[in-house]
Amino acid sequence: MRSKFAIALSILSSSSIYADDLSRAQEYLHNDGIAYCLSHSEIYTNEANIARDGYFQLGEHSHEASKQVQNYIDQALKEALGSYQYSKEKAYLMR
Repeated sequence: MRSKFAIALSILSSSSIYADDLSRAQEYLHNDGIAYCLSHSEIYTNEANIARDGYFQLGEHSHEASKQVQNYIDQALKEALGSYQYSKEKAYLMR
């Protein structure tokens, strides 16, 4: 009986660790998406691209996942990119 309990506990703890890793990877992918948005602004282009490299390495997500985030953001920016009332600056951060 103890061995079954130990096995169950082992499985649960390993799945918890996996869930934490998955959550962290999703957070890095989310942050990569934000950095990608910022890379469209002249002011933040250089730093945003450096940050994206870091998030890609830390998140260990696939290139395909990153590309899907980019495609989603590109489409969203095409559909709803506005501007500010008193500036000609494009509104990347406020939509």
